[in-house]
Amino acid sequence: MAREFFFWLLLVSLVFLLTQVDWAFFQGNQPAQALVPGFVSKATIERQGNIEYGYVTLDGKQLFPVTANVTSGNTTTDLSPVQARIESIETTIYRLLKRDFSPQNFYVTVASLDRQTVILAGDPTKNIQEIILTVTELDSQFEGKPVSVLAKNWAWQLQQALLQAREDRRPEARQHQIFQAASIGIASGIISLALYGVHRWIYSLFDRRKQQLLQSAEEQLSLDLATPGGDINQNFQRLQALKQRQMLNLFLRRSLRLIQLVVWGVSLAGILLTFPETRSWGETLIAFTLKLFIIILSMLAAANISHFFVNQRLKSLVEEASIKPDEMQRMILRTPTLASGLNEILKFTAWCLAIAWLINWEQVPIGALWTGAGLLSVALSLVFQNLLRDWLNGFLIIFGDYYAVGDVVKIADTTGLVEAISLRSTKIRGDGGSLTTIPHGQVTTIRNLTKDWSRVDFSVIIARDADLAYAMQVMKRVAEDMASDPEWRLDILEPVSLIGVECLSASGTQISLWIKTKRSKQWTVERAFRYRLKQAFEREEIPIG
Repeated sequence: MAREFFFWLLLVSLVFLLTQVDWAFFQGNQPAQALVPGFVSKATIERQGNIEYGYVTLDGKQLFPVTANVTSGNTTTDLSPVQARIESIETTIYRLLKRDFSPQNFYVTVASLDRQTVILAGDPTKNIQEIILTVTELDSQFEGKPVSVLAKNWAWQLQQALLQAREDRRPEARQHQIFQAASIGIASGIISLALYGVHRWIYSLFDRRKQQLLQSAEEQLSLDLATPGGDINQNFQRLQALKQRQMLNLFLRRSLRLIQLVVWGVSLAGILLTFPETRSWGETLIAFTLKLFIIILSMLAAANISHFFVNQRLKSLVEEASIKPDEMQRMILRTPTLASGLNEILKFTAWCLAIAWLINWEQVPIGALWTGAGLLSVALSLVFQNLLRDWLNGFLIIFGDYYAVGDVVKIADTTGLVEAISLRSTKIRGDGGSLTTIPHGQVTTIRNLTKDWSRVDFSVIIARDADLAYAMQVMKRVAEDMASDPEWRLDILEPVSLIGVECLSASGTQISLWIKTKRSKQWTVERAFRYRLKQAFEREEIPIG
């Protein structure tokens, strides 16, 4: 559980960092300095016709937009004109904040300098005076106001913002901010502990009782498949109902983990919003956290609803096949395999839709993603090429019913019982309990030893001087007696087929016989037949070669 939780935490952090990358840099429209903290954010620069504009910000609050004409070709600086202008204004503002001006004597006013309208700020008692910015005709046209009116509005906004920023940096305000941040951290810890307790309680609901019922139902279903007369359909429906509860329980636990991540994200954002220097980061983080919560919760809900309808459809297929016991047994065997394959497809589709939704929401240009990925994209494409081949072959294996969970198969040099099938690989339990995982991309030839029905291919060598005809008669009689035995007659499907003499050698004569059986019954039938034939040969004094 902890490993999965920290995987989600790492994934969310990675996605957050990726969505904050200035993708315009990879497209060649942004300078490298735009990626460095302290430079103008990509989100503040926009274009309207041949005018670029961006907002001057202070402590995460947008004050007013400034403009510049779009330039073509190389410039003397790495920043565009509007970026350079915003950086110059914000640098002056933060330089003023570092100086100990008096709130009572501080002023921001409009003045005329070299026939240009400028905004000045200062404190005569501290001998402070700074030119913050020049209000241009382009600014006036963009805002639709005269330069004089616009300058007065901006001067008033700057004075209020600077006074508030200085107030937020006073020692008394700092103490309050630290106390507020600590309170948010403590509240986050209490909520996290409560969510952890609820998570453990929900987990225990299934772990204590329903897990035992699920295991009991699976064992009973396996017994019914192997024993005639069992109520297969009823036990299968019971097993599916328990699995539905298990899926609901898992959905609730995953939702709680998601809520836990949201609590941490919102708490961290709240702490960042408390301090004026980090408010812009807090606003970005809380918006991203809520977006991610909506996307992932929608994805989990859609995936679980899809799983529910898949299981309901598989249950109906089993009920439709119940009129033919053999078909129903095969369908029950295929159900876990089909459910696993379909659920993996649905999960993959849900993740793709979630990523596409997030990219669209964050307005990340797809072209920039591929350009920025560079060689990594090539490496990933080679990796995914193998994965796609595995998934495609897995899709054909699962839905082509080449084999299912519970079948005994031979793939390449591996023979054993199929324990699990996913879209990517098959797990086979072989001799000595060894577990072999085979990627579907490596599967070329499949031998299914238990598909629909099985057969005993039995051969025995009798001595050269033995009565061949009589030996064949004894073999057939033993097989027919076994087929009429109540213990074995339901496992033997057709009359015994005596093939006859298969091979002649110096050691004796080889006689072959076929017995068609139910799936997976050939080994138990063959062992019982060997035992009976050995007794019959000894009784009839037929020597074995």
